[in-house]
Amino acid sequence: MIAIGAGADDFRLRAFRWMARHRWGWIVSIWTPVLMIGPLIATVQDPSPVGIIALVAIPALFAGFVWLAIETSAWTLRVIRPVTLTALVGACAAVVPAEGDGWISAWGFTGVAAAIGFPALGSAITLVSAAVVAGVTTALAASHAIVAASATVLFTGVGAFVIQQLAVSNAELERTRRLLARSAVEEERLRFARDLHDVAGHTLSVIVVKAETARRLAPTDPDAAAEHAADIERLGRDALRELRTAVAGYRRSSLDAELERARTSLASRGVDLAVRKDAGGLDAEIDALFGSVVLEASTNLLRHAQRATVCRVTVVAEPSRASIEVEDDGVAPAPVREGTGLTGLRERVRRLGGDLVVEADGGFRVRAEVPA
Repeated sequence: MIAIGAGADDFRLRAFRWMARHRWGWIVSIWTPVLMIGPLIATVQDPSPVGIIALVAIPALFAGFVWLAIETSAWTLRVIRPVTLTALVGACAAVVPAEGDGWISAWGFTGVAAAIGFPALGSAITLVSAAVVAGVTTALAASHAIVAASATVLFTGVGAFVIQQLAVSNAELERTRRLLARSAVEEERLRFARDLHDVAGHTLSVIVVKAETARRLAPTDPDAAAEHAADIERLGRDALRELRTAVAGYRRSSLDAELERARTSLASRGVDLAVRKDAGGLDAEIDALFGSVVLEASTNLLRHAQRATVCRVTVVAEPSRASIEVEDDGVAPAPVREGTGLTGLRERVRRLGGDLVVEADGGFRVRAEVPA
């Protein structure tokens, strides 16, 4: 069933692309058999030199006009298209009254041409004019067919206009589908990049800190150095597991989990984590975002802050807004240069309609505020 559906979608895409490349061809191939059925039957039943010539001449004029209208530049709109349409109307006016009621459907060629060959207002004026000419010329030979001739022009013109608009809409939908597909791929790429940065960036920062500590303690306190080495091994295994989870697409950040993770990693640097939450249950998307804020801020503290002893996290949820602020009492380099992590975090905050403030005024400070 899946294969059949996929094949049908692929066939539709190929059909739309073919129609887009050969638009004038499929317009001619659709309308010509429909409108020439009556004239063909009438000519077979009562052949005449005029009818036989007209079976070729009228479709040829119609095909030439459609090709000019679709495949050539707009300059043909001024002279060549009006002249070609006039020739088509003249051919119908000469043939239809002479050949009888069986040829009335040939007037439909003028309606289709008028509808597709000119801008909107020009098409309307041309369509009405062609309907009037059809009615007047038909009245000269068969007054009972006036309504049929004029209605043929109007109905085919309106039908051609509707079909053309549907074709344009299909083309727009196809373009939109492609844009959405590219956007989905880009969003997935950014998601994976964020997850990879969150996992690898934070864990590697902690590993570097512990490795420096282990190297410093190795000569004087081998047991403590061994403990840090064991922590490095554990962190490496955890990072590998999280990387696999991120690749599988199932990693989900949460505020509580990232707070606990930050508490453990900051303790290895001698930094206490103080948390104040004036918030009840947060929306799942906001909770995940705030978890990312904690992760990014704690990672930057580990990498860049000096002489920090306390990292404060404040979470506030109001009826209309929710905010989180992470700051430390260390010395951060100024000005702050935003890398991949902060840039991605800023994009996620903006996607939820919020603002992100990043400052290095003494310590490092990150504040995110979003609509609740």
